Amino acid sequence: MENSKEIENQNKIQTNNKIETNNEIETNNEILTCFIWFCLGFLATFGYKIHEKSAKIFVMIFTLSGDQNVNFGFIFEIILISLYFSGILIAFLLFPVNIFWLQIFLNITCFMFLLMILPSAMLVKLTPESAETVRLIFYILNGFCSFGIGVITMIGASLITDHFVGGKTSLKLLFYLLSYPVAEFASDLANNFFYSFYHGYLNGFGKRLAKFMSYELAIILLIYLVTSFLIYSFGNYKDPNHKIWMKSNVTNKTNIFKKALKVFIRQPKSIFLLLISNITYGVFQIYSMLYLVNVVDGQFAYLTMLSMTISVFDFIGRLISGLVRIRMEKRLSPDNSEPKTEVCYLSPMLIIWLLVISQIIILLVTCYSLAIDLPGTLGSFFSHNIALLMSCFFGLVRGLVGSIVYYRASNVKVNNILEVIIDDVLTSDDVNLVKCFGIGLYVIIEGVTLVLIKITNIYFIRLVQRQMQQH
Repeated sequence: MENSKEIENQNKIQTNNKIETNNEIETNNEILTCFIWFCLGFLATFGYKIHEKSAKIFVMIFTLSGDQNVNFGFIFEIILISLYFSGILIAFLLFPVNIFWLQIFLNITCFMFLLMILPSAMLVKLTPESAETVRLIFYILNGFCSFGIGVITMIGASLITDHFVGGKTSLKLLFYLLSYPVAEFASDLANNFFYSFYHGYLNGFGKRLAKFMSYELAIILLIYLVTSFLIYSFGNYKDPNHKIWMKSNVTNKTNIFKKALKVFIRQPKSIFLLLISNITYGVFQIYSMLYLVNVVDGQFAYLTMLSMTISVFDFIGRLISGLVRIRMEKRLSPDNSEPKTEVCYLSPMLIIWLLVISQIIILLVTCYSLAIDLPGTLGSFFSHNIALLMSCFFGLVRGLVGSIVYYRASNVKVNNILEVIIDDVLTSDDVNLVKCFGIGLYVIIEGVTLVLIKITNIYFIRLVQRQMQQH
């Protein structure tokens, strides 16, 4: 009897140890997967910001006349943003959930970023004969970088609901969303440092640009290496089911895509909320740029400060919303003794809508103060302090909107929304694919608004530059 009890106790101890070991492994896997998606979001955002800044820098360096310089920069930036959106769209159509293609474009994009040091180094001994060659190299490299960043953005977002990769969807989504404002802040900080220390940047600019890009590309290379290693470690490429999953796209999963469109269309609140939020934020950016150019001396540094302020409060908004959602998930989990109830989205959505409406009212009042053109009106209303407060508010709302929209897309009850009969209930794989397509559609919406805002912003910058050249 005693021996049997000892054996039972030993078995219980071994079982408990196995459970604890498995829990530790699951926890470690969750931490690593969250870090993967944080790195993916950081890499895409930081890379996009850096190549956008470097494009503007190279435009200033090329020996062009004033009007040619403006036209060249205008057309070139539109081409870059178009290639970025093309990468998003093509990835969505052909390989939205393919980790293999994600790794390929990570390699290609990082390699192109590293090659961008070449034309900057050549600028040290730039001659009229070599200018065209350097310019052509720069066009090609930036084009590939823009396209690759678009692909990485789409696949990284769509793979959040990939059940073949460990980790909770809500945690992966939280860290992926948090990486965006962190990357924007880091990019603005790096660029502000560069312009502050090299104010006379046209003198000996080639060496300084090469050094500057080397520092920022070193950050990209580090994030790329970490992300690639983790993706390779967690990607279960030999699993036949995973291979089938990775081949899923819009063309070979047309029926699932149609269902995803139905789910997407039946969420009009989220669609309009994201559109209105992005448009109001874009208008605020344009207005800030026009105000700073006309009123503030040293406008670049102040515009960077506003952008960094927005990034900080964007991060706070995403963090608050994400933590609240995770807390609600734990409270409503089946393991909890509390009764399981349906989550009510009306109250959070109502609060967000009120905040967005407040944004619109603030913008209308601000634009009206500029339109009536009364003496001192612009300076009194849109002053330095007011601009900072508006940046805090707009950043917070932007973070809250982005978090709640993508969380709803990743946590949507597909079968309930489609109101399917018992025989047509979607499998778990199909449900996850519907969610992937849904998240991808939201990324496309953000891409479209980004392109429109960018073109509008470039158009106003072009007008301002021409007016300054005439005076």
